[in-house]
Amino acid sequence: MGNFFKNSKKGKDLHGVNEKNYDNIVIKKDKKRFWIRNLLKLSGFITLVILVSFLAFRHYTKDLNIKEQKASLLNEIKDGRYDITNLANKSGSSLVTIGDDKNNLSIKKDDGKNVSGSIIRTDGYIITSYSAIKEFSKIYVKISSNDISPFEAVLVGFDEDTDIAVLKIGANGLKSISTSELEVLEIGEKVATLGNTICEEPVGFVSNGIVSAPIKKKTIGEAGHSDSKVFDLIETTSLINADNNSGILCDYNGIVIGINSLYFTNKISKPGVYYALEINDALRIADSIIRDGGISASVTLGVTGSTVADEKSNVYGIYVEDVDKGSNAFNAGIKPTDIIVEADNQKVKNIESLADLLKKHSVGDIIKLKVIRGDTVKDISVTLK
Repeated sequence: MGNFFKNSKKGKDLHGVNEKNYDNIVIKKDKKRFWIRNLLKLSGFITLVILVSFLAFRHYTKDLNIKEQKASLLNEIKDGRYDITNLANKSGSSLVTIGDDKNNLSIKKDDGKNVSGSIIRTDGYIITSYSAIKEFSKIYVKISSNDISPFEAVLVGFDEDTDIAVLKIGANGLKSISTSELEVLEIGEKVATLGNTICEEPVGFVSNGIVSAPIKKKTIGEAGHSDSKVFDLIETTSLINADNNSGILCDYNGIVIGINSLYFTNKISKPGVYYALEINDALRIADSIIRDGGISASVTLGVTGSTVADEKSNVYGIYVEDVDKGSNAFNAGIKPTDIIVEADNQKVKNIESLADLLKKHSVGDIIKLKVIRGDTVKDISVTLK
C-alpha cells in the first residue's frame, strides 16, 4: 500500500477509479468561513478599543469633575461659606457656659447640668433656657476666656411659654451675638447650631445642616382667643441637643438667626428636624423681661372669635364671639358680633394674625382697631394695660 501511493501519479486505483495526484495532497480552504472568522476578530478588536477609550474618557472626565468640585469647594471655603472653624471663632465668643457649681466651671467640667447661654447685650445680659436653670440654687456663668473666673449671675426674669430666661452678670464690654434685619430664609440654606457647656474656647459643640422650613408659626394658648401667643420658629436639620440648647442658630456668615430650643424641639417632636426660636421673637421677649423686671408681661386684648371670609361682600376678618369682662377690649367698647377687619392699619384675617400683631406691643401702648358693627364701620382705640 505504501509503495502504491508512493509510485502512483495517474491511473486507476484498486477499484478502477481514476486516481488523483496523491504525491501532494492539497486541502482546499473554505474562504467564506475564513473571512467570517477574521471579521469577528476585527469586530472584537474594534469593540475592545472603543471600550478602553470609553473607560479612559470616563476616568478623565471623572477626575476633571472631582478637580472642578474641589476647586469650587476651596473657593467657597476661602469665601468663608464652609469654614466651620472660622464660623466658630467668629460667633463662639458670644456663647457662655451656665451651671450651679463654680468649681466645675473653673476646671471645664460638665456634670450634666450645665447649659449654654448667649450674650445679648454687652453689659452682661444673657439669654438661656429657663427649664434648665430653674432648679439652680445659685447660677454661675463662665464666658469663653481662660483668664476670667466664673461670674455669679442674677435671674432677671423668664417666660415659661418659650422657655426663655434672662440672666445678668457684673461685666461690661462683652461680645454680644451678631444680628441683622432677618432676610427671607430659603429652604436649603446652610446653617449651624453652636453651644458651649464645657467652657471651651471658642465653642464646645457645633453641628451643621440646612433650613428645612424658614418660619413656622407656633400658637400657644386657647384656640380662637386673641390672647393666645404666636411664635416664629425656624426648622432645621442641624442638631439641637443638651450640648447646644439655648445656644445659637446662625448662617454661614456668623449672623445669628435663632436661639436653639430643645423645649420646642421636644414639644413638636418631629423626627430628623429641630427648632430654634427666631431671633427677633427671642430678643423681643428678652427685652420685655428686662424692661418689666420679671416674668414676661404679654399684652392682652380679651376677645374670642372665628374667621370671617365672605367673598361676595369682600369682608375678611375676625367675628367676635365673646369679650372677656374687664378686659382691654371690653373697656374699649368691643362687643360680640363685631367684626374686626384691621389692627394697626393692617388687615387681619384670623385670630392668629391679631395675636401676632399684639406680641409687638407693650403695656401702655394703644392699638387701633377697625370694626364692622351692623352696617357701620367704627374706629376703636384700645389701651393695652
